[in-house]
Parts: sequence; C-alpha cells; structure tokens
Amino acid sequence: MSIDVSDAASLSAAFEKARALSQRVLVEQMVPGVCHRIYIAGGRLVFAVRRLPKSVRGDGQKTVQQLVDEANAAEQQTPPWLRKKPFLLDELGLACLAHSGLEPQTVLKDGQLAPLRPISTTEWGGVTDDVSQVIQCQPGHSGRQHRGAFGGGRGPYERGHHAAMARNWRSDQRA
Repeated sequence: MSIDVSDAASLSAAFEKARALSQRVLVEQMVPGVCHRIYIAGGRLVFAVRRLPKSVRGDGQKTVQQLVDEANAAEQQTPPWLRKKPFLLDELGLACLAHSGLEPQTVLKDGQLAPLRPISTTEWGGVTDDVSQVIQCQPGHSGRQHRGAFGGGRGPYERGHHAAMARNWRSDQRA
C-alpha cells in the first residue's frame, strides 16, 4: 500500500510497487480524517469501528520509548499466534512522532496517543475502537441511500452523520 500520493511521479512509483506484487492494482482516493469501517446488512448498521494508526497511549509518567518497550515486552508474554505486530521506533515511527510534535523522550499525557505509523493497515497494525453505538443512520435512511457519499460509489455513510468521522484522529484524543 502506498499513501500520500500527491503527484504523477509518486503515483507511478506506487503503481509499479503494487504491480510488482500483483497484476491487479486497486487505486483509491485517500479521504482525510479518521478511518472508519462501517458494515451494513439489510439496510441496517451491523458494526462500526474507528481505525487509528499503530500507537502507544500515555499514562502521564512514561516516555514514548518506555511505552513502546513495555508494549513490545507485553506482546512477548502472549502466545506467538496471538501476538500483534511490533511497536517500532524505526525511521517511519520517528517521522510519525515528529509529525505529531513528539519524540521518543516525550512524556505523554494520560490518554494521549503517540502514532508510530501514519495509518492503520494489516501490515503495520493499529488500534480499533468499536463505535457501533455512536454511528447511526439518519431516521428513514438505509445503507443503500448512503452509497456514493464519498464519490466512489461504495462509501455507505456521509461524513456529516458522525462529527468524529470528519475530524483528524489527533484531535480526538483525551487531554
């Protein structure tokens, strides 16, 4: 997966990278904001999750580095088949922290998230929150009526139905 494709050169590079893996390439427009996966069956909301990038959550006392070390140590205590992807402070992790104005020695506020990846993916992992109870269709609307809300013909919900969907995930953190 390639993200933040903004010009012809990066599009060509992303396409070639994908073609090296498969003859079939899917190109999607990235919509800024918080990623949600919303499942609708029979015109009714079944399940909705908010997907955030792989992150560590602050406790008001530990540095990002300490939280990453603790998270990785905790994963080593789980059976191998249940382990999540490692929490990495590699070049990409450091760039994501810097983009958020953080560094490994920053002490995070209680509940503050420090992103280690730009988005949530199966390759990098991430944080998912069940938001089924707060995402709702407007009265009288079915899932079919929301198709195409994002211009691609597949987005089941309009951005305005849940205010958090349109906000950047960094603004949706506890202070």
